[in-house]
Amino acid sequence: MKQYVTRRQRSAISGGPERVNEDMNVLKNRLRESYKSHEILARCYDWTADQDHDDVETTGETIIKDLSITKEELDFFFTEVERNHCGFLVLGRKGHKTRMRWSYSFRSIGQMAQGHADTLAQVDLEVVADALKLQKSTKMNTLAESGITIPEAKRRLALTFGVPADTVEIIIRG
Repeated sequence: MKQYVTRRQRSAISGGPERVNEDMNVLKNRLRESYKSHEILARCYDWTADQDHDDVETTGETIIKDLSITKEELDFFFTEVERNHCGFLVLGRKGHKTRMRWSYSFRSIGQMAQGHADTLAQVDLEVVADALKLQKSTKMNTLAESGITIPEAKRRLALTFGVPADTVEIIIRG
């Protein structure tokens, strides 16, 4: 029988959002054991590894929808991510959704759990800071409505697609 951990238990386990420096081999072994131990964890790690681009945060709602899993199964996955110090849960408040904020590239977490990677890619802290600023800034739906500049559009596109801003090209045809 599978056991699931409550949010209160998860908070006690994780110790909060502090980055924990661990030996990569220990982390690699824990992720791979976690992957092999439960089908739901394997499905979730496979999902992270198969994404087209990295995100700084992922909502629980997105994972539930994409994988057709229950909230309890999602909580179990999030608990494992926190236990392995690969991310921390941000509880939704004031209209924001509950989400996992990743400590490493979430694609590399999934790939390591699968056994396809021996190291984890770091999350670019500048990208994290920019993502948080974007979340708190304008809520306008289109670039045209916001009066955005080309450099800002490139920066936002790079953030969205997980690529360096200098690799984004914008062509305007009139």
